[in-house]
Amino acid sequence: MQSHQYVHLSAASVQGWRNYTSQAVQLLDLNRNILDSYVLDFFTEDLWSRLNPKWTAVLDKFSPGDLASFLQNGASIKQESAWPLSLLAFRAASHALSLPRKAVSSVNPLLHYLSQQVQTGSIKLNKPEYHEISPAGQHKLLQHVFRRHLKPKKQHEVARLAIVAAQVARCVCDGVMVDVGSGQGHLSRLLAYGHDVRVVCLEAEDKFIDGARKFDHQLEKAVEKMTRKNTSLPLLPPGPLACCLPPPAQHGPTHLHQGVWPDLQSRGEVCGLLGLHTCGDLAPTLLRIFTSMPACQAVVSVGCCYMKLTTASEENPGFPMSNFVRRLPGHALSYESREVACHAVEMYTDRLSLGTDNLKVHCYCACLEEILVKHWPHHYHAGLRSVNNAHHMDFST
Repeated sequence: MQSHQYVHLSAASVQGWRNYTSQAVQLLDLNRNILDSYVLDFFTEDLWSRLNPKWTAVLDKFSPGDLASFLQNGASIKQESAWPLSLLAFRAASHALSLPRKAVSSVNPLLHYLSQQVQTGSIKLNKPEYHEISPAGQHKLLQHVFRRHLKPKKQHEVARLAIVAAQVARCVCDGVMVDVGSGQGHLSRLLAYGHDVRVVCLEAEDKFIDGARKFDHQLEKAVEKMTRKNTSLPLLPPGPLACCLPPPAQHGPTHLHQGVWPDLQSRGEVCGLLGLHTCGDLAPTLLRIFTSMPACQAVVSVGCCYMKLTTASEENPGFPMSNFVRRLPGHALSYESREVACHAVEMYTDRLSLGTDNLKVHCYCACLEEILVKHWPHHYHAGLRSVNNAHHMDFST
């Protein structure tokens, strides 16, 4: 498998990706003792003893900074003695089989791909400054009216995905997107008012629908003021609808037509499916609808909460969706390992680089878990709230 900033799956490359998947599954299966664990259980399940004694002899001498370097591809670590071959192989294989992790610096690769697909020549990006951040952490693309109620992290996600979704909508979806799991509508509002995309919002939680309508009303007031200076702003806001989207096998692709946009198919229109933080089985459901619904020309999905994917269902499992993967021995992933997949390795390297003071909270939690399991076993893995600046406290506090 060649290393790229983005993955392009095609008929010509599918065998290479099957080989990659087979190797990745083998590596995961060999190291289940590491995958199926939480730091919280370090003492209760004696996780240190799960490792190869030859590994622990080396790792025991590591500083937190050394552990951070161990997780980084290509980083060097001072060695007092030769590492066991199995540890060297584990590190090399883990890095070799990791998917590309570097964020793309531009949307141009996507535009080039879309140009090839629709054969319309080059597609120009209207706002090349989409990735710029102000010193205060605010996203420069988003005017204040779009930044309201959004923290910088959410601004980053919404601004970047809106650029992608808008280009996809215009190129292959006739300017129509269905935002599934739209929440309070932050992404949809930016698409509708900032990119002139027609949007329908689907959300199962009534409280989020109420919030979306409230924020829509606030934006409409702001737009009224803006139209006095700029009459080219779009007039139609996104339309929020309360909807619980079942797997397509239960209702078929017509469910989306009849329940969401009744006149979409009759008008001969096409659309795209969009999801930011498609939690658990929502992401597989979108993919299945995409493959079974002719009117749907594209799907843009950013998944999350992989541990919530169903694995027991024989008809519509959330993981694995691929028949090829399902046939691989050892492909199953536990709840713990799927939850680990939700966390960025960069987060761990950053914390390790900061030193022991920022890590002792994990030790506090593991010690507390040991006490709880011993005296109150019914509180095993109980959800505990985090405490601000806990690393400045001692355990007795």
